[in-house]
Amino acid sequence: MVTGAGEASARPDRLEIELAAAGSAELSADALVKYRDAVQKTQEAFAGLGLANLKLESRGLGIASAGNAQNMAMMQAGMATNAGLKSSTDITGSLRLVLTEIDHLSEQELTDLVSKLVDTARDSGATIGGGSGTTALMARIYGQQVSQSMVTFVVANPEKARDEAYHHAFGQAKARAERLAALAGVRLGKVLSLDEAPADAPVAESSRQARLMATIYGMGDLSEPADGRVTSEKFGDVPVRVSLRVRFALETGE
Repeated sequence: MVTGAGEASARPDRLEIELAAAGSAELSADALVKYRDAVQKTQEAFAGLGLANLKLESRGLGIASAGNAQNMAMMQAGMATNAGLKSSTDITGSLRLVLTEIDHLSEQELTDLVSKLVDTARDSGATIGGGSGTTALMARIYGQQVSQSMVTFVVANPEKARDEAYHHAFGQAKARAERLAALAGVRLGKVLSLDEAPADAPVAESSRQARLMATIYGMGDLSEPADGRVTSEKFGDVPVRVSLRVRFALETGE
């Protein structure tokens, strides 16, 4: 069995910005009112931009007891808890801002748009990047600085680039197999099996920092969903990588 790796480039055609709208109060009913007001304010702010290719998606809702959560984190870290800390209800909605049709934009046009979106999010009171996860909580407690990209660039349909990468990967695997067969004095035969192996991809620095904090503090909410999307933190050609394992039959010269 031999392996082959292939790579092709695709240009992102959408960008995403993760947001959070939240409401917090000692009484749950008051927290709910504040949360709904925060979401409505955020929705109205982006609707006011008048961008037809812009939408705001709801990504889920979280309800937590803020005082209990902070004491729990301190207990896990071996720190003394704060008995006088008042408990409040935090209601946080995860939102995703999606702007499509960005592949035809120039760098200047894109940066102007991103600046407008970021300013609108901040003016509406939304938190960019969520900010309600365990990593953010631990960072606040210990004064850690965790860098995080505000914008994710996405290739919505990477299949054309992926097919090209598959051809490169198979060609590399076949070339390796032919060299090995020649060394052994035999000929390469038909393909007996073919399967895809995990492709090596660079890990973003923000992901390294988040995983490091997860390891140190034993937190387990940092898994990344394997949704098959091709993303990048930079606007430009995005590499689409694949890796194949191929088993060939070998034929003698007789």
